[in-house]
Amino acid sequence: MSRPVEQAVRYFPHDVGLLRDRKFRPLRKKYGYLAQMVYMILLEMIYGDKGYYLDYSDKDDVILDILEYLSGRYEPDEQTIGNVIDDLVAHRLLSPDHYRLSVLTSKRIQVTYYKATIERKDVDIDPSIWMLSEEEMLKHSTRHPLLKTLGITVSAGVIRPNNRVNRPNNQDNQPNNPQSKVEESKVEESKVEESKGPGEAGPAAAPSALSEFDQLEMILALIRDNICPVTSMIRQDISDWLRHMDAACVLYAVQEAARAGAKSTKYIYSVLQRLLDDGITTPDAMERRKDTKNSKMEFERDTTPYDHYFDEEDEP
Repeated sequence: MSRPVEQAVRYFPHDVGLLRDRKFRPLRKKYGYLAQMVYMILLEMIYGDKGYYLDYSDKDDVILDILEYLSGRYEPDEQTIGNVIDDLVAHRLLSPDHYRLSVLTSKRIQVTYYKATIERKDVDIDPSIWMLSEEEMLKHSTRHPLLKTLGITVSAGVIRPNNRVNRPNNQDNQPNNPQSKVEESKVEESKVEESKGPGEAGPAAAPSALSEFDQLEMILALIRDNICPVTSMIRQDISDWLRHMDAACVLYAVQEAARAGAKSTKYIYSVLQRLLDDGITTPDAMERRKDTKNSKMEFERDTTPYDHYFDEEDEP
């Protein structure tokens, strides 16, 4: 008997500025902080249950669950909680169309769920509730298991960093040898170099030609193939680093970690922190440093500042 497909997620990112969304302004005037609290509680309930929606057919039961979060000195009454949910829908923080079907969800919620489950082997959804179009799903990931579930094929023109079927050095047919993985990475680099014309940047600048999302996917694929499995926490960490520096710098750190035989992302973060401390956040800055030092850049393996990332396992 096959195992049931897990739907809930154990971790979900919180968008900076979410609670400053203009849609909350009238709700704050009416309910104070309560509207935002109820919204955040609903997010936790949604992601912790079905993952991308909450069954609202038994409204009283859902409201009582919310009240458990808010019990205490300033506990609101059931009617107020129901009114807050109605207004969250009215201001389109939750989907009005789905609300009429006794379902609480939104496109923002489903995009977050889609991104959080990229690394899973299987994802199952109810198509009547799912809000993301084929185009929107492909924009966020071209290798999500849900695409296969829904029978969506990826065209040849779409970049798929982790497409093992089309890679000549299929990991499934290779021995588990870190050195061979590093050599594979070097082969890929040489292919990029050979494809460039005169005057173009070297391999380190290659990621700049990709979209931000494809840059992230390419780097995560290298981590997964050469260093360690990619958890949702690692995905978030690498995404954060890409906000601070060019993808070429992050790619360089991953390649350095692979060459050193690292088995976790601690080494990557150590390299990235050293680059950031030295003000190296672009390919040009990396080239200038190489020219001035005229030697290979070396980095310490001291990863103490990053131990908190690995205190406990985090599944995608």
